[in-house]
Amino acid sequence: MLRITCRFAATLVALAAGAGPLQAQLPGESVTKGIASLRGEFLAVTYEEVQATLLDWALAVERGDTAKIRPLLSQETWFSPVEGWRALDPEETLVKLAEWLPTVSAYGFTVNDFDASSSLAYVLGSVHYQRRVGDEGKVVRAEVALVLARRGDRWQVRSYLERPIP
Repeated sequence: MLRITCRFAATLVALAAGAGPLQAQLPGESVTKGIASLRGEFLAVTYEEVQATLLDWALAVERGDTAKIRPLLSQETWFSPVEGWRALDPEETLVKLAEWLPTVSAYGFTVNDFDASSSLAYVLGSVHYQRRVGDEGKVVRAEVALVLARRGDRWQVRSYLERPIP
């Protein structure tokens, strides 16, 4: 007499239902094959969040609104525009920006490269703006490197460094 156990019955049902072969790692195949999509998903979500912060940044700079800039700055902020001055904390940055922003107009920011890891995001881009110095105006074009830090549910500018485009 044939005795059917639960395990044997489950195997028969699986085979009858057309269950395919088990997946196994082939020699030379990456053990992190599925993880690449997790990294891509992380970067896509992070880029959307960072892009929102960059838009808020660009609008606040264009409007000269230091009150809107303050929440975008981390406690470790380091800010240096192409003119050569620098500010090493949020308060000093806001004081310098209060002097600098009224001379800036038509601010534009373009992201050229982006990467992120854990709670830091790295943006390489270019900026262009008009700057009034005395009675003269000049167009500034610069490469900009930003590091943003995640603090709670928001991204903040940790460092902003412009350098002239040769």
